[in-house]
Amino acid sequence: MCHILLVVELIQSLVFLGNCMNLVNYFLKYMHYPVAQSSNMLTNFVGISYFLTIVAGFINDSYLTKLTAFVLYATIELLGVVLLTYQAKNSNLLPPENETPSTFQASILYIGLGAMAIGIGGSKATLPTHGADQLDHTKQSLISSFFNWYYISILAASILAATLMVWIEESYGWGWSFMISAILICCSISIFLAGFPLYRCKKPSGSPIKRMVKVFVASVRNTNDTTTVEVHPSAKKQSYAKEKSYNKFKFLNKALNDDTIEITQVEETKSFLGLLPIFATTIMLNCCVAQFMTFPVQQGNFMNRKIYNFTITTQSISLIPLVVVLVLLYLVEQSKRFYGNNEVINIIYQPHVRMGVGLALSSVSMAVAAMVEYKRLSYANCYEKLLIKINNMCFLIVVVELIQTLVFLGNSMNLVRYFLKYMHYSVAQSSNMLTNFVGISYFLTIVAGYINDSYLTKLTAFVLYATIELLGVILLTYQAKNSNLLPPENETPSTFQAAILYIGLGAMAIGIGGSKATLPTHGADQLDHTKQSLISSFFNWYYISITIGGILASTLMVIVASKQNTNDTTTIEVYQSAKEQSYAKEKSYDKFKFLNKALNDDTIEVAQVEETKAFLSLLPIFATTFLLNCVVAQLMTFSVQQGNFMNRKIYNFTLTTQSISMIPLVAVLVLLYLLEQSKRFYGNNEAINKIYQPLVRIGVGLAGSTVSMAVGAIVEYKRLKEFNKGNLMSAFWLIAQTLLSSLSEVITVGGTLELFYSKAPNGMRSICTSLSWCSTSMGYFLSTVLVTVCNSVSGRFGQAWIGGQDLNHDRLDLFYALLSFLSLINFVVFVILARGF
Repeated sequence: MCHILLVVELIQSLVFLGNCMNLVNYFLKYMHYPVAQSSNMLTNFVGISYFLTIVAGFINDSYLTKLTAFVLYATIELLGVVLLTYQAKNSNLLPPENETPSTFQASILYIGLGAMAIGIGGSKATLPTHGADQLDHTKQSLISSFFNWYYISILAASILAATLMVWIEESYGWGWSFMISAILICCSISIFLAGFPLYRCKKPSGSPIKRMVKVFVASVRNTNDTTTVEVHPSAKKQSYAKEKSYNKFKFLNKALNDDTIEITQVEETKSFLGLLPIFATTIMLNCCVAQFMTFPVQQGNFMNRKIYNFTITTQSISLIPLVVVLVLLYLVEQSKRFYGNNEVINIIYQPHVRMGVGLALSSVSMAVAAMVEYKRLSYANCYEKLLIKINNMCFLIVVVELIQTLVFLGNSMNLVRYFLKYMHYSVAQSSNMLTNFVGISYFLTIVAGYINDSYLTKLTAFVLYATIELLGVILLTYQAKNSNLLPPENETPSTFQAAILYIGLGAMAIGIGGSKATLPTHGADQLDHTKQSLISSFFNWYYISITIGGILASTLMVIVASKQNTNDTTTIEVYQSAKEQSYAKEKSYDKFKFLNKALNDDTIEVAQVEETKAFLSLLPIFATTFLLNCVVAQLMTFSVQQGNFMNRKIYNFTLTTQSISMIPLVAVLVLLYLLEQSKRFYGNNEAINKIYQPLVRIGVGLAGSTVSMAVGAIVEYKRLKEFNKGNLMSAFWLIAQTLLSSLSEVITVGGTLELFYSKAPNGMRSICTSLSWCSTSMGYFLSTVLVTVCNSVSGRFGQAWIGGQDLNHDRLDLFYALLSFLSLINFVVFVILARGF
């Protein structure tokens, strides 16, 4: 079953990433938004998409089965894509040349992007949880492997998005790209439904938010109670299948004084609280990631992208790091088979270790990006356009994720060009539209995760999300193929044209968010949760599929688009029998002891309190990942625009800016594969195993994002210098920052997926898993805020850093340097939080 879900996630990621990678160009050249606005729109889109994973996760845990949830989200995403397709194909829905979109044209764009964000958020909140639900939770290794494969599918989709999708957008226009995305969403729904007879669909357990609120209220109400509430160890065992200790939130035990509060409620709350700090630390990483969907795309537009006589797209350049990451993820997964008993290797595979590595790399990536942009500015001239083996179902999930990622990234990588050239939005507006689209898509994973955990089975959920995504792609296809729905040359889209675009993008976002919330969870659910290595491996493979999708998106999709320019002194003992019924592990979150006051309320159970504590504990870590995703967002926006003003030729062949990303994507793919394979040889090595811990991986990723932005700043600085000399700097200088950012994102997201899923209460796995995608959402939104604030502040002291119509007269290098500095501070905060986690 996991195999099916991985395939679905691949397709969903392909649709999401395939559009996001180039969406900033769509905002710029089609919708005629300025550079900063285009970047903010893209980061907002991605931010909302990932943020909605929390909402979707809540819905999934409370009301919907994963099956129903995914179908719902995918359908909404499909509707959004269809609307965007209609806008892209209709010139009347696109603004005239050099004019911003009309209210109606912008409305269509926003509705389409909104629907896409809902679908994307819902899918992201449904698929991983549904996948993990298929597994034996007594085998943690299975769950670990599932999430590895889940992310591998995302990486695979990223590769496809950076190649195939971007090629389609550049060669045949955004109408074809959106139409193909719609078809892919239909395929993902069909593939997801194909595994229906084999799925283990967990019924929704009711609203976890309601349970946690009851725990908090009961804890506060019993604060002055003279009774001391403690959770007896034997009581915990009866409530949890696996030992979980959340002594940090003992205040929540007060809730047990309330007869209505069960111990499982308290433990569930503690579990959730325990994840929040880690969640918070990933926000900055995703902020860094967000940059590579915005500014790097714009950077590539002003860089040399030629290989001989072939000009590659800026987005396709990301194919290289995506392939590298994909291979690395696969090797890491396979390494478990040889080093699974190596203590050192097992440490390396721990989620927190992986998260730490990812956060560290995100810092490096932004530093590198800053250097590259500095270099690019110096070169630019005055040209006008410068695993452990998992079961077959997990494999299916990885494949689905690859296809989903191909659709997502394939469009995202070059969507900014669609906004620019087809919708005639300005550079900033196009960039913001793309980041907004990606942000909304990932934000919707929270919504989809809620729906999956609450109401829908993973199967139903994915089919629903994919269908919505399909409808959105169809709408966008129709728009791109209909000149009447596209704005005239040098005119912004009319209200109707923009509405078509927004509805299509919105449906895509809904489908993408829903798929992202469904596939990884659904895949991990197929595994034995007692084998953490399996879950870790799954997520490695899951992200490998995303990398593959990214590689395809940065080449094929970009090329197609390019062809058409596009919580008491008395002790109350609560026996563990209640806890064992709701949790697989004992968790102690003593940090939230005040919530124990809620147990004085007879309506509050211990499980509710513990559930609340568990969720709250994740939020701080969750928050630290925002900035990393903000960095990643730049790859879809400004990097694409950078590549447009750089030399992209290889002999007589001109590459697209997006296709250049294929190099770091391939490198990341190789590294992911090697990392996964290393577990087979060093799995019993304690030191190595520590390195694989989620927190360590997150830390590495955050550090890497810091370096990537520093490099990016240097490259852009040099590009501007070359521009002043009348020279074109090679677009291949963008590979360094793209590779660092991609590695940071892969390492961190893999760590967050495993950490949030493993530490989540049973009834909140979709929501908690969706935190990873919600972090991406926050990162993209943060990117939009940073771009806007930087322009506002810098404009008061002279020229706005990113306020012009092209990057040759802006100071993107200073913006990248700022991101690198903020990422460094965020990494320090994460290290402090991780030490106390």
